[in-house]
Parts: sequence; structure tokens; C-alpha cells
Amino acid sequence: RATINPKSFDELDEVVAMMKENSKVVIQLEGHTDNQGNAEANLKLSQQRVDAVQKYITSKGVSKNRVT
Repeated sequence: RATINPKSFDELDEVVAMMKENSKVVIQLEGHTDNQGNAEANLKLSQQRVDAVQKYITSKGVSKNRVT
């Protein structure tokens, strides 16, 4: 799934707080899957996971250009 587990919100909120305190910080997100199933579908899922985390972080007020 590309849905963020609510258990991850606290940790992601810590990342957001750190980024707000340090305005020059830029982060790079990477998504992963296991090696089961179709490789193309897994690549798409990896990107969807990254997109979900980026959306969460930017929804908290961090500029999109600081999250690659």
C-alpha cells in the first residue's frame, strides 16, 4: 500500500519540526517494496509511497522544493 500508517505520524512530525527549525535542510525520500510480484508494479508502488510521504510533509507547511 501507499497509505501512511498512522503509527508513523509522530516520527514524520518530528521530521517536519526539524525542517521548520532548520530552513536550509533538504531531504530526499526513497520508497521501497519487497521483490515479490511484478517489478513494474513494485516500482510504481515505491513512487506512490514516496509521494504519500512528500504530501504529508508538505501539508504540514514544508516547501515542496525541500523534499525530493
